Parts: sequence; structure tokens; C-alpha cells
Amino acid sequence: MVIPLDPHQVKGVEFLTGGVARGKLLADEPGLGKTRQAIAACVARGDQTVNCAVPASAIPTWERETRMLAPQIDWRIFSFNKAHDIENRVAWCDTLIIDEAHYLKTRDSARTTLLLGDDCDGLNGAVHGAARVVAMTGTPTPNHPGEIWPIARALFPAAIHHPKRGTPYSYWEFVNRFCRVKQDYLGHMKIEPGGKNVSELRDRLAPYILRRRMNEVYPDMMPPRHSLLPVDGRLTLDSHAGEEQARVAAALAKGGVEALNEIAEHVATLRRLTGMAKVKSTADWIDDWFASGGGKLVVFAYHRDVIVALHAALEARRIRHVAGGTPGADVLFQTDPNVQVFLGQVQRDGVVITLTAARTCLLVEQSWVPGENEQAWRRIWRRGQKGLCDVRWAALEGSIDEDVAEACRRKAGTIAELWDSA
Repeated sequence: MVIPLDPHQVKGVEFLTGGVARGKLLADEPGLGKTRQAIAACVARGDQTVNCAVPASAIPTWERETRMLAPQIDWRIFSFNKAHDIENRVAWCDTLIIDEAHYLKTRDSARTTLLLGDDCDGLNGAVHGAARVVAMTGTPTPNHPGEIWPIARALFPAAIHHPKRGTPYSYWEFVNRFCRVKQDYLGHMKIEPGGKNVSELRDRLAPYILRRRMNEVYPDMMPPRHSLLPVDGRLTLDSHAGEEQARVAAALAKGGVEALNEIAEHVATLRRLTGMAKVKSTADWIDDWFASGGGKLVVFAYHRDVIVALHAALEARRIRHVAGGTPGADVLFQTDPNVQVFLGQVQRDGVVITLTAARTCLLVEQSWVPGENEQAWRRIWRRGQKGLCDVRWAALEGSIDEDVAEACRRKAGTIAELWDSA
């Protein structure tokens, strides 16, 4: 079976199958068909057995695509968090595919060590038994260049060799060379957003990483419009939540969205309460949207409680919707004209799937990791989209949430220097 490919995808397959490096990173922006390119590369090489480590929410998509495009290959598809349950995890396979590889940005996390080895050197990890490895992500370094170290160390260590010693940089050597680092008042080292010596790092990685941008591949495709959507709601704060609000305001003023991510675990109460306060007005807006002739809508939230409440509110208004995380929900949304809303969780459902039946995406809550928001709204702005897209950032009027949403909206327009500078 010949897999139909666009010209840029043909070049992607040539990149993945060429050269002598054991591992490659396909870093195309979301929406350019990385899944199809990886499958086609396995077919082109004549692979018989391929292991695929993917986010749990992406398993139905991978099963559907591999069954349709390459049924002759033995595909072993498993989620990151269940890699340890796979028999003979380090046994030989022709190719290991790691989808959404930015999930491995933390060098000592369980999923990283399971796949890349305890020291990210490939030993005792899933990559150990693979003849070749294809890693894929549209957001290679969500926060700073140091997040590429685990993948580089395991898949293409020659790219990060110390110039004098001839062996790969250790993690902290790499960080000190390519990241902005400072000490806090306790003497702990802290990595800040952005990087340094970026041109050098880009040149080192160039033979192993391929990245194309949407406007390069499809120059006639207009970028989406981003706008704030003010919603009202009653937000009652006790003294604890009030302290959290002051902390959010201070962090936002000092360091923007990245600073918010650093304090996220300490302001969980405020974030959940703010999300819940937006549910009724958001559901009313969605109701008005369809009453005024609006088309299909993709809605993302962050907290489970908010998603459950939105589900109940849409049910009460008889707005037909499908829930992210349900097998086949994306296909149903794409193909059934009666399904009006796709309701998903930013992190879980903001990857892999295609939702181009909608031209509008509403982020009821935003992740404080900018790359996760971008992954989510790019479900509608991707290959196959025929219209101009709108991204709405819901903001609770009169609260710090307005400032947070505006900061996230502004951040959506920035591109990491490492990946997209000339």
C-alpha cells in the first residue's frame, strides 16, 4: 500500500530514513502530519516490529492510523505511564517511536527513565532494544533549552559532545552552557526561560532535528486570531485563596507566564475556584454561540471539576457534545454534523488528534505551560483546515484571571528562538 504524502512529508520521510544516526527528532509544528511521516518511514525501511510510546489519549489515533496505513507491521502501542507493563520492554524492535517527546523533558521522571534509561544514555531503557528511534514533538523545549538534553543524550549524543573531552555534556554542563541560570536565596540553581549560545546549539542539533513551520509549508494559511473573552462569575475567596491571588499577581508581574508555572502547585485552590466560577457564564456563551449560528466549537479546560461541570451545563442546555479521552470522540466530532462541541482537557486532549471541523477554540482555563496551550488550540489550526481560525481565551472579569489569560494570549504569539530563528 502506498501512503499518500504531501511534498513536505516526503522530505520528512527522507530525513527519518537517511543518515547513520540511531535517533532523529521530527519537530514539525503541530498539524503538519508527524504521525503519518513516522509510519511512512517505518514502511519505507521495511520494518516488521515497531514499538510506539505515546500519551494515553493518543493511543486510539495511533491504532487507527497504523491499522489503516500499515497493517503489515506488528505495532506495539503503549502509553508512557505503562511502559513498565510491556513484556520485554527493552527487547529488540526495528523502530521505537516516541510521540510527544517533550513529555520526556525532565531527566529523572519515571517516564523518562523508563524510555531513555536511568541516566538518559539509552541503557536499560526502551531505546536500548531499538535499532532506530524516531522522536516527535511540535514543542521540543516548552520552557528552556535544557529540556532537550534527555532526548539528545539518548538519541544523538554526538550533538552534545564536550569540545575538549569528546564525551557528551552532563546535564548541568549542558545547562550551564546553553541556559540562563541563577541562584536563589538558598543557593539553589534555577533555570530561567530562554537560553544562551543558542546559535551554537542550533548548529549542533541541525543534523538530527527537522522542523518546519505551518506558514512555511502552507503560506496561504492565515494564522489564527487570538482574543480575550470576558466572562462574569462569582468568585468568593477565603483568606487562604486571597493569599494565593496575591502570590499569582506578584509572580505574573515579576516573570510572566513562566513564573506562574513555578508556583502552580502552591495556588491550586485559587485556580480551581476561578475555573468553577467561569462555568455558568461560559455555558451561556456557548448556548448563545449556537443560537446565533456559530459553527462547531472546541472547548478546553484544565481541571476535572470544571470539565464535569461544563458537561452538566451543556447537557442541561441540550448542546450535543463529545468528551475528550473517549475512544473515537475526535472522529465523531469530525464526521457527525450533529455533534456541536468537543470538550477536552488541555494536557490530555491537546495532542495528536485533529479537530479541524471547528474553526473556533475556546480555552476556558489555560495551562501555565505556554506550549500546552499552543498544542491545544492547534488541534483546529492544522493541515486540512480550510477557514480562518479564532482562539478565545476566557477571562473572569474583575479578577487576576484577566491578567493571567491576557499573559497566556500574548505568549501564544511568541516562538522559541532555538527552533524558529533563522
